[in-house]
Amino acid sequence: MGYRPKKRAFMNLQGRRLSYMEDDKVYTLVNFDRSEMTLEVIIKDGDEERVDPKYPFAHLPKNMKKELNPL
Repeated sequence: MGYRPKKRAFMNLQGRRLSYMEDDKVYTLVNFDRSEMTLEVIIKDGDEERVDPKYPFAHLPKNMKKELNPL
C-alpha cells in the first residue's frame, strides 16, 4: 500500500497567485479550507476591493478547481 501523508485541512494560496476574471471582476484566491470547502477570496471591481471569507468552492470555474484539486 505505501505511506500517504495526510493533507492539511487549511491551505494558504497566496504564494500560488491564483486569480480569474468574471463579470469584469477579478477574483484572487487567498486561503482554502478543505473541511468546509470554502475559500477566502479578494474581489476587485475597478478600484473597489472587498474580502469574502466564505466563498463556496462550487462557485469556482472548472480550471480553478483543477488547480486546487481538493481530493
